[in-house]
Amino acid sequence: MKSKLLQIFAVIALIFAFVNISLVVVKFADLRAALTGFAGEEGYVNLSIITVVEINFSDDSINWISGSVDSGKTYAWLYSNGTVADGNWTAEDTGFNIINIGSVNATLKLAAGDTAAVFIGGSNPNYTWNMSEIQAGSCIAATGTDLGKYSVTNDSQMFCSNFPYNDNYDEVRLDIGVKVPYDAEGIKGDTITATAAVA
Repeated sequence: MKSKLLQIFAVIALIFAFVNISLVVVKFADLRAALTGFAGEEGYVNLSIITVVEINFSDDSINWISGSVDSGKTYAWLYSNGTVADGNWTAEDTGFNIINIGSVNATLKLAAGDTAAVFIGGSNPNYTWNMSEIQAGSCIAATGTDLGKYSVTNDSQMFCSNFPYNDNYDEVRLDIGVKVPYDAEGIKGDTITATAAVA
């Protein structure tokens, strides 16, 4: 009986010892966290992000080569959508494709180098341009304008007050129309300048 009682006391003593050791370990962890020798440090991550305003002509040339106004006609019309009326120029169906390849929404302005009179010459020439979206939503037109046909001007003209940089809607097309009078002559050329700024 004595040995059974001793065994019970031994088991109880072991339980108390285990509980005591557990409490010491927990208290030591609390004490370690409170010691002033453990200091906190902070690190910083820093970078600078530059917004890029950049546009690109993916198609940058319209070339009707050479031709003449049809006999008996006073003028011919040449359009970069593939139409030639009353003339024998080679049809040209590639307008200027303009893409926003930057990292920010931009404005888009266009200017020609010359007026119709200087560029084409002859009696009553005409020079027009027409902006259209290749991808829907690519151009929010400037106030008071739309994406329709306009007479070319050598003053910078706003076409898109918001030209997005999103790959799903960042591309427009500029088509050119030229009215060539029967009495115009010579090799003709003009430069279209597109400019962009942060919208």
